[in-house]
Amino acid sequence: MPTVGIKKTLLDKHLGKVYSEKKFDELCFEYGLELDEVTSEKAAVEKERGEAAAGDELCDSEVYKVDIPANRYDLLCVEGLTRALRVFKNETSFIKIFVESEHWWLLEHMIWTLFLTDSHLKPYLPIIRDKERIEPVEVLYEESGRREEYPVSYSSNLREDISTRLRDDKALENSVHISNPKTQEFQVARSSLLPGLMKTLSSNRDMPLPLKLFELQDVIMKDSSSDVGARNERRLGAVYYNKTAGFEIVHGFLDRVMRLLDVNPSKENGYYIRACDNPTFFPGRCASIIGPGNVVLGVLGVLHPEVITAFGLTLPCCAIEMNIEYFL
Repeated sequence: MPTVGIKKTLLDKHLGKVYSEKKFDELCFEYGLELDEVTSEKAAVEKERGEAAAGDELCDSEVYKVDIPANRYDLLCVEGLTRALRVFKNETSFIKIFVESEHWWLLEHMIWTLFLTDSHLKPYLPIIRDKERIEPVEVLYEESGRREEYPVSYSSNLREDISTRLRDDKALENSVHISNPKTQEFQVARSSLLPGLMKTLSSNRDMPLPLKLFELQDVIMKDSSSDVGARNERRLGAVYYNKTAGFEIVHGFLDRVMRLLDVNPSKENGYYIRACDNPTFFPGRCASIIGPGNVVLGVLGVLHPEVITAFGLTLPCCAIEMNIEYFL
């Protein structure tokens, strides 16, 4: 663990206030650092090489020696250390940085020009040129009034993802369509978790088998009783991709989830599965998930070969998607 020695006067200047040794030690401890010792240039030389080596030209001003974690190379200078401490103390929240659009374009152009001269990065630049940026979604928690921003993956789908690729001709009728979509990826709001999971499988099909993925996220459904004509529904989806379909794996996943929700396997007041026909799944290898009160919660089964190949996959895949909102 490296130790950085910084003059106290320099620390006080960058921190914007004068800290006593005790206060600075407490600040370092709260942040996760340790004030190793307080010394001076002259005292440090005397300790290491003796009094004879310490000449009059050395300064007697205090020097704080701070232990820095090996992976925090950004704290190895006074600017980096004091900036991190000020951010931790929330003393930089009032700083508002404004960059004019023409200057931002110039900066982006300069960075792009620099990358073009790099032999390692140059082949990858066409991948990111003129690509859409990720737009976070703000979520408001009504009880506490707290607002959080979350990045969204697969926030919407192509029309083909929820209809043609899933072999479901009626899916578009029940989906929320986006007027004037900015790109092809934003044609309809996501009404199923399955397309996103299948796209992720397709992007990772070269990884070692089996591939097991799950997602717990909201989908958007049409609802005429809502003032906006749609509602959110929290769903759980999972896929199992291997050389064999693995229906028993997904069934076991369902049993585990229901056990954690304190729902027992029972036709009276619990849950059970019932054979059904669904064009997305292989005939005879599909079942509806029936919850308490004979409510259809979702479906599980072996995906149809046409669905698998539509997403660029070649091996059997088993999937489950169910409504979790019912238990919340």
